[in-house]
Amino acid sequence: MIGFVASFDGPAADMRRASPAPNVLDPQMLQAYWTTNKDEIVAQHFESNEERVVTPNYTMTFKEGVPKILAMLDDLQGEVQP
Repeated sequence: MIGFVASFDGPAADMRRASPAPNVLDPQMLQAYWTTNKDEIVAQHFESNEERVVTPNYTMTFKEGVPKILAMLDDLQGEVQP
């Protein structure tokens, strides 16, 4: 979740623009990874985890952050051209 928090209060597309990860990683490689591994990752139900990520700038539970990251990945998948 670190690096994605900048716009957790906005829509997934806004979160992606504010986050460094999708802007640093090759979008096509990230899309291919997500397409291949999405079902397995989603099946892990990380969003039900109450553990917290604590940094000097924010504290967030997986329950709060994971659904937003998954939405951002789904959004990216629809926009990247092969």
